[in-house]
Amino acid sequence: ILYSENELFNIPFSFMSYKDKEKEKIFSKINLKFLKLQIENQFNYKNDTKKGSTDFTYNKNKSKATYELNKNFFIFNFFDKLVKPNFFYKGKINFQPFYSSFEGSANKINLSSFFDTNSLSTQLFKSEILNNKNLNFNLTINSNKISNNQNINTLFLNFKIEEGLIDIDDTMFSWNKYADFKILDSLLYVNNNNLVLDGKLIVDIINDKEIYKFLQTSKSLRPKLENLELNFNYNFDQQIIDFNDIKINDKFNENVNSAIKKIILKRDKLQNKIYFKKLMKDFIIAYVG
Repeated sequence: ILYSENELFNIPFSFMSYKDKEKEKIFSKINLKFLKLQIENQFNYKNDTKKGSTDFTYNKNKSKATYELNKNFFIFNFFDKLVKPNFFYKGKINFQPFYSSFEGSANKINLSSFFDTNSLSTQLFKSEILNNKNLNFNLTINSNKISNNQNINTLFLNFKIEEGLIDIDDTMFSWNKYADFKILDSLLYVNNNNLVLDGKLIVDIINDKEIYKFLQTSKSLRPKLENLELNFNYNFDQQIIDFNDIKINDKFNENVNSAIKKIILKRDKLQNKIYFKKLMKDFIIAYVG
């Protein structure tokens, strides 16, 4: 039996492992109390292609992974339950030559943990352990709904690491049937110990009449909207979004760029909803002039 207590990038964790010679299995357990994450693994080393299973417990939420491993590849399946899973992911890593791809689907996806400054993913990105020039992989996820958000739906997340650079280019999502969004020219990086996402957002307006109804704007403040294009900078730690170089209907508008600068996200969802409605109204007023 092996037991140890360690730190990785200032994150404390404990590790325990033992070997069952009769079953030809290795059992191990990693506990990261700070992140509220526990990982238990069973590894069968009997054949040339090794098989294993891993149970994850994160903040009382449980999920499971099964995998196969040999000298040429690593294959895995990841899900939350066996019957009618809410999410399912799979992936394959070829070692010779090296190549990796991951894909998945989910009925709902919760993005709040991704934007939380204390989340596992945020801390992982800030550690810069993934900024390795020898690490290349692509992750795609399709989801029909966003948890705790009735307006944003049909998310296609495209996450890529290539030669040490991380981006979410070609990620797409929709706002009901009012508008479609696409992210381009993005880059996720650490600046002064702050996790930052830069990118360009392309917005195709499908139904501007419904947007104006949602915002409850007067008829005098309802210009024709066809498309938007803007650059953004999101700071995960400060929870601030900067918008710049805003184009409306393919034209740069100085009034809009001056009116909309920093957006500070609030913890309360109702406050954010009211805040964004006011922001959009200010946006339209600046555009109308």
